Amino acid sequence: MTKNKILPPKHQRLYAQDQSSAVLMRNARKPYIMGNLITGGVLLTFVASVYWYSIKSVSQDDFSDVPLPAGAGKQAPAGNGN
Repeated sequence: MTKNKILPPKHQRLYAQDQSSAVLMRNARKPYIMGNLITGGVLLTFVASVYWYSIKSVSQDDFSDVPLPAGAGKQAPAGNGN
């Protein structure tokens, strides 16, 4: 009978009894750590860049050329809105 090289033996578990990750789980995750960190960094940079660009674009808008309707600069009388 050939040994199964993919699955761990039954006595090895992915998590220890106290629910912390066991050595087998940490070893299984090792090849993906750097790729995940790079992907997370790229996504964070992209989102921060889009946010920064949006805020910068909106803050430099000048609405002085937009005509206001007559009476738009007057204050409404204080009241309850009825």
